[in-house]
Amino acid sequence: IDRCGANAPATTGILEGKVGGKKTVVLLDSLSTKISHSYFFDVLTKRGHQISFFLAESVDSELVKFGEILYHNLIVFSPRSKLDSDFMNLSAILDFVDFGGNVLIAGQSNMSKSFKNLCANVGVDFDPIGSEVLDHFNHESLSSEPKHDIIRTNRFLENKYILGDLPKNASVLFRGIGHTNYEENILVSSVLKPSDKAYSTLTKKGASTITKVGSDIVLVSAIQSRNNARIIVSGSLDMFSNKFFQAKGFRNKDFCSEISKWVFAERGVLRASNVNHTKGDGT
Repeated sequence: IDRCGANAPATTGILEGKVGGKKTVVLLDSLSTKISHSYFFDVLTKRGHQISFFLAESVDSELVKFGEILYHNLIVFSPRSKLDSDFMNLSAILDFVDFGGNVLIAGQSNMSKSFKNLCANVGVDFDPIGSEVLDHFNHESLSSEPKHDIIRTNRFLENKYILGDLPKNASVLFRGIGHTNYEENILVSSVLKPSDKAYSTLTKKGASTITKVGSDIVLVSAIQSRNNARIIVSGSLDMFSNKFFQAKGFRNKDFCSEISKWVFAERGVLRASNVNHTKGDGT
């Protein structure tokens, strides 16, 4: 069920919460992610974000209380966790979006059913759990042979509001799972896709099945809901990692920084000031 409304992403309004609010909560599968992805968190901290970290399955803080959001932004870096705790479950996260909260979500091939369901509720249909995006022609040497599961791509959405000044010839690394955005869903924009030679595959009992190829695969998507809450969904938690940020010749740090500016309403927000009302005759 898609609980988001009917605005296409870019500059379609102002958040119900504080524009560019910096109170940010992060959900993790393991505290080790706080270390392995510290460069990304440092990027946010330098922009003024006040970050609170929680293990997803033992959160003791609410997102919404008495109809008010307690945080401006939510980062879900916990693809393996079951989102079923008292304070952090599917309903709580969707309520947070309904009240104008922004959400950055990053998954991986092996994700929980509740994580996959969360993404489906915001308009992103991930490939079957366990699927991987592979590319034997556009891969990084870090990839495990012969899988070629760390792919490189520069197929970005041309949208300066979401990607800022990211150079057109920039390339990023991705390792994870693909998803589908339906053309009739005007809420969702495909921000990043793989090359035409990439494919999504699922291996079961030693047999591999190709489920999608090329441009049918989406790697990163942007969603803006009816109330202008913003959501980014990536099929790769690794693309935000220190390892990928440090990879020479790739712009993961710039890419992840730019999409985080958009999703946290630090850019691309229309502001109205000095609004006056007049009658039809101009009086």
